[in-house]
Amino acid sequence: MSAIRGRTLLVVALAFFVVAPASARTVRHPIRRPTVRSVPVVVPSTTTPSPTTPASTTLAPTLETLSPQGYLDRVLTFMERNTARASSVDVPAIVAAAKERGKTAPDIAATYPIIRAALTALGDRHSALLDPVSAASFLRGQSTGFGFRVYPPDVMWVLPGSPAEAAGMKTLDRVQTLNNKPFAQTTAADRMVAIATFAVLRNGEPLQFTVTRGALVTAERPVVHEFSGHLGYIDLPGATGDSEAETRFVRGGLDGIRTVETAVRPCGWVLDLRRNSGGFPFSMLSVLEPFLGNGPFLGFAYGDGKRQAVAFDNGTLRVGTSKSWVNENPVRLPDQDVPIALLTSPNTASAGEAAVIAFVGRRNSRTFGEPTVGVTSANVGISLPDGAFVMVTHSYDADRAGKLYDGPLLPDEAITTDWTTFGTGTDPVLTAAQSWLDAQPACVGR
Repeated sequence: MSAIRGRTLLVVALAFFVVAPASARTVRHPIRRPTVRSVPVVVPSTTTPSPTTPASTTLAPTLETLSPQGYLDRVLTFMERNTARASSVDVPAIVAAAKERGKTAPDIAATYPIIRAALTALGDRHSALLDPVSAASFLRGQSTGFGFRVYPPDVMWVLPGSPAEAAGMKTLDRVQTLNNKPFAQTTAADRMVAIATFAVLRNGEPLQFTVTRGALVTAERPVVHEFSGHLGYIDLPGATGDSEAETRFVRGGLDGIRTVETAVRPCGWVLDLRRNSGGFPFSMLSVLEPFLGNGPFLGFAYGDGKRQAVAFDNGTLRVGTSKSWVNENPVRLPDQDVPIALLTSPNTASAGEAAVIAFVGRRNSRTFGEPTVGVTSANVGISLPDGAFVMVTHSYDADRAGKLYDGPLLPDEAITTDWTTFGTGTDPVLTAAQSWLDAQPACVGR
């Protein structure tokens, strides 16, 4: 596999213990701007965010020689040069106000609130600053913690290999208390303890687990399997982590599709994006190449009026004329127009939303679930001398027909997710998707 790096970040859920409400966790990061959301070419189908500079790039000079004011100035310059909102917002005024506030900043950490306020003032709802700890976790796909995320109503998604899994906790357990305190009432301080005892319900049975905070891998991989004997199912989370993690993400997704295709010859597929709160778009899109095929399927519109098309060319993902990902061993389906049902939720954001838009205008595609977050844009990001990471929205998504998106994506069929049944035979969204697929000509009689 071969990858092309430079990252276009799309949105990332950075909570490795509890996933905050969708609005708080959407930070899609593309990567710097030479090309949109483009990244090094990764062979398995790695997606590099946008043609922004690799996340490892830093803004000189070194941390030791950089004053708080110098640090702030460099971030503001990056913001001013890259924002897609230059024609609709008074960016110079935002910059001037931030510099005025920063005159008395005693250290670099004191500039974080100032930077975040300036990014918020842009009004794109997607630009963000990650502190050094969060940035390292996102860019490397590694962190420390207990190792599970929570979806309402307190349903856990346990990360493989995490301390929570080692202690015996499982995905779809419902957490009730943390150290005897109702989980819904816990604070960030409550969750930062070194050792915690969780009371959970598993299929109605009360259980208790003591978990010690520790190292964990936060970068997830696609889950692909046969469903109902004649359908394929892809749970596509956000792609995060380093280039190796992206390569594993793409390879895992494509290998899973190939395996299911060989075993079942699905007459239809379910693409579940309900847990996809963003990340590196090109890796995600590379997994979906078997269903998107050759030609343009997405576009990026910049603040200066320029546009670039995103297209596959026999395994190569291109943004404009730049290579962003290369699948050396692409999957070819007997019917590229096979029916596909896309599932969305209030967690679906950024790169996850870009995946939905990629199917707009494709034959035999239909969406089910709930409206998405509405950050249908790409960010360009860059690492800072202290390890923090700043990303600025530099473009908005467009579908293959050229229509621009700036807001939540509404499903064709509105159905609320019951997270206690996620991915099971009683999942109402999945059930509706299956009913539609079974009614398609390709599936009748299967």
